[in-house]
Amino acid sequence: MSPLSIASARFSASCSRTQRRVVKPGCRLLLLIALALPGLGACQAQPTAEVHETAEQDLLARIRGAIGEAKCSNDAECRTLAVGEKACGGPQSWLAWSTAGTEPAPLQSLASELAALARQRNQRSGRVSNCQYNADPGAVCQARRCVLQGSAP
Repeated sequence: MSPLSIASARFSASCSRTQRRVVKPGCRLLLLIALALPGLGACQAQPTAEVHETAEQDLLARIRGAIGEAKCSNDAECRTLAVGEKACGGPQSWLAWSTAGTEPAPLQSLASELAALARQRNQRSGRVSNCQYNADPGAVCQARRCVLQGSAP
């Protein structure tokens, strides 16, 4: 039990010794503070993780936006992009993109930024993964769109 929980229990016990229907004003305030403080601590811990995950989601959306429809006319225009980072290292997944409609440097920059955020999140949280390496599946042009090899268009 935390010191705050113990203090809250003591205040509650001392306040309840008075008449059941009447709670002393000082006890009311102390009880309210004791009950509110643990909740405030939880609220402060959450936003950092939520903001971090939102930043990763925003970057992934920007990457997908930069890739667009990944239109192609032949396999030579199709490339793969490593996305995110697993806790043991290596990419979380891969995306197919086309050199016909996407500049590689800005796309790679976004992917590097996303990998760095994932790495930081993994280190901060102590997260682990299965440590299985996700090999580059390669990309091909199917139905005039770049797709990962072995996936449907």
